[in-house]
Amino acid sequence: GETPAFLGGGGRGGGGGGGEPHVLVTQMALLLYLGEYSHARHLWRRNAVPSVTPPSSDCLQLAQLWQAAKYCFLWSTGGIHALASGAMPSPSSAPPSSGQEADSMQVEGQGASNQQDAAAAESEALPYSTMALRALHSCTASAETQPLATYSKELLGVFRQRVNRSLRKGFAKISSKDFYLRMNLDPGTAEITDYGWKSVEGGYLVSDGDIPLEPDILEGLEDTKAAGDEGNQIGKLTDIVMFLESKMSA
Repeated sequence: GETPAFLGGGGRGGGGGGGEPHVLVTQMALLLYLGEYSHARHLWRRNAVPSVTPPSSDCLQLAQLWQAAKYCFLWSTGGIHALASGAMPSPSSAPPSSGQEADSMQVEGQGASNQQDAAAAESEALPYSTMALRALHSCTASAETQPLATYSKELLGVFRQRVNRSLRKGFAKISSKDFYLRMNLDPGTAEITDYGWKSVEGGYLVSDGDIPLEPDILEGLEDTKAAGDEGNQIGKLTDIVMFLESKMSA
């Protein structure tokens, strides 16, 4: 696979940013890429209150990416929301109630549990995967906001792949409506065959056994590591995370 943008940009971000270090948002992106959602949550808790006023670009972008990371974390704990509405919201819609979420995000950063974040999604009756994918999509909206926009574009594909893997492993059959919602896809443009599903009667989808389950990107990286490739990406990613942690604790 292609080398993630995080490897090319280091702590300053690969997509620009005028030379200002973006250590925190780069570290958060790396943790999301690695699927280390609990560590991403801890990173936010340590840095929710900016150390300078006004907040740096790094802190502002970290806060934006956390809006997606918190739902990635909730999804990873096994939370899949019951659907309370038959409406199909737009895949490009930003997460609702931004003011409310900003408040709960700040409370979480001050040491409260993740119940506020869960309640925010509960009130909208949306799956955590949907909330995470929408938040990542909203982070890509402004190409000038770098490196956040570049990182989020990559993370959008990586996380959607993980959601699809989870659905294919967990459901022998799923309604097409649920699938499109949980994957935050537009039923008018998405090709279900691209994700290893096929349509059956009654508006349902079943996993197509002829299409192998696509491996998580991390499985490929681990295979490379096991093969003894000194240039493996997982090693580089881990080294960068450790380096950024040392910079933050210095």
